[in-house]
Amino acid sequence: MNRVTQSDTRPKIRPPNVCGYCSQPVGELHTFECVANRTPVRVRVTVDVEMPMPVSWGKKQVEFYLNDGSRCADSTLDDLIEQAERWRDTTGECYCDKMRHEYLGPVEDS
Repeated sequence: MNRVTQSDTRPKIRPPNVCGYCSQPVGELHTFECVANRTPVRVRVTVDVEMPMPVSWGKKQVEFYLNDGSRCADSTLDDLIEQAERWRDTTGECYCDKMRHEYLGPVEDS
C-alpha cells in the first residue's frame, strides 16, 4: 500500500494534512479501499478512428502498413491526439463513444 502524501490532501473538503479520500494522516498508509491507493494494471485501449489510406489498399495492405510496415506507432499516437482535439473542437463532444477500455490484469514485475 502507498503512504499518504501532501498531494493526496484536499484542504477545501477535509482537514489539512489528511488524505482527501480516506482521511488517513500524511505519512500513514492509505486504507485498502482508498482510491488514492494505486497500483499499475495493464489495460487494452481500443479506439475507432478514421485514417486516410491509398484508395487501392484493402484490409491486408492497411494492416500490414500499420502493424508490420514502415509506419512508426508514435505517428499513430500523434494522429490520434490530433484527431481527438479536432473532434472536440468541431463537435464540442468528448471521445467516449469512440473508445473502449479492457482490464487485462496486474502489471507483473519483470
